[in-house]
Amino acid sequence: MTPLLLTATGKLWKSICIVSLSTASQSGNIKIFKVNSPILWMYTLERAIWEEQTKPKLSHRELEIIQYAFQGYTIQEIAALLYLSTDTIKFHRRKVLEKLQVSTIAKAIRFAIVHKLL
Repeated sequence: MTPLLLTATGKLWKSICIVSLSTASQSGNIKIFKVNSPILWMYTLERAIWEEQTKPKLSHRELEIIQYAFQGYTIQEIAALLYLSTDTIKFHRRKVLEKLQVSTIAKAIRFAIVHKLL
């Protein structure tokens, strides 16, 4: 989908949209976001309006741990790569799960990919 618009100043505006499956378990989930922007717009069916929200902000270390997990590394392997203890890696993983409001690292990876956090 590529909407085109001619602005009031005569400039051509173009937007390339990528549509993907929702990570939510219920229908009616519509989100619009811009790559590298902390803002997203979510359509609420109940109120029939678009609401502005902020994407979860992950620290550099949390993103690093998700990236290693995505590559298939275990907690012990990630700890060895980053010269940290396994307890520290578990702590950061737990913070990621809390921030993204998911229950597993696989769901966290999926959330991060779909919401362009990685």
